[in-house]
Amino acid sequence: MYARLEDMVLRFGEQEVRILTDRDNTGEIDATALPGGLQAAADEINGYIGGRYTLPLPVVPSDLRSIACDIARYRLTGAERVCSDEIRGRYRDAIRYLENVANGRLTLGTT
Repeated sequence: MYARLEDMVLRFGEQEVRILTDRDNTGEIDATALPGGLQAAADEINGYIGGRYTLPLPVVPSDLRSIACDIARYRLTGAERVCSDEIRGRYRDAIRYLENVANGRLTLGTT
């Protein structure tokens, strides 16, 4: 995976991650719910960059870690967690970035 729980908390704050993952309303971050969103993000990222880079990447660039968090956040929204315009916008920006990497306009800055 490209991001971890700690990355999500650093990017969005503990309260946001709790809201995204607390499916049982315990008031805590559900560390079992988060991996699904992070894995979905990794799978989506791999679909874009797999044609240009050998996977798994030896080092995860910080830009890709941030993008993984934005995608995971989007993927964790749904039935009870509302997808805001900000979340959707960050997801769309992440996909645009990945499309640019896939077509060679951008690189990940790694070999």
